[in-house]
Amino acid sequence: MLCTILSPTDDELEHLSLEDGAKLIDRIIGLVKKDFPHNLDAPEDLTREIEEPAFVVWRSQVTPERLKPKTLKSYFTYRELDIASGYTSPGSSTLEHGPTHISPAELERTREIEKNYSNFITSINNVYSHDKEILAAKKLHVEGGFLCSAVQAIADETSLPPQLTRGGSLAHDLGMGKESRVDG
Repeated sequence: MLCTILSPTDDELEHLSLEDGAKLIDRIIGLVKKDFPHNLDAPEDLTREIEEPAFVVWRSQVTPERLKPKTLKSYFTYRELDIASGYTSPGSSTLEHGPTHISPAELERTREIEKNYSNFITSINNVYSHDKEILAAKKLHVEGGFLCSAVQAIADETSLPPQLTRGGSLAHDLGMGKESRVDG
């Protein structure tokens, strides 16, 4: 249920200031904690275990840290809250995949792999959502639509246009006769 709420909430936050977005997140968290019972097919301690990481994900969307210029390294550090923290607990894997029990020690041994995977997924998402992010930055709230992306971080670090930092995706599109839908 928490993942179902996350995507539309993320889209709504683009229209809001960080302050208004934080109020929305606090309201959603309050509703989740109060009004939604845990999954009756899963042990309550495991369902409660993934609540706080999901809340961390939501809160990361409205932190002032989001508005600071980023290097690729600092961008990935920021996004770790958004991607990895909510989905790398023993409870989340148990709920998602059935009665698999991952010990904290086993989870720690995979932390670097998980971090690498998180960075990869983030990068791919950024390449393919860059046009949407540019439009949001131009048309939506200055804070909620703020361009916070690996594509932009690489462009800033290398002084290359964002279109070139999108790499293989752009080359493929150009080879297919497609153009970017958005300048920038």
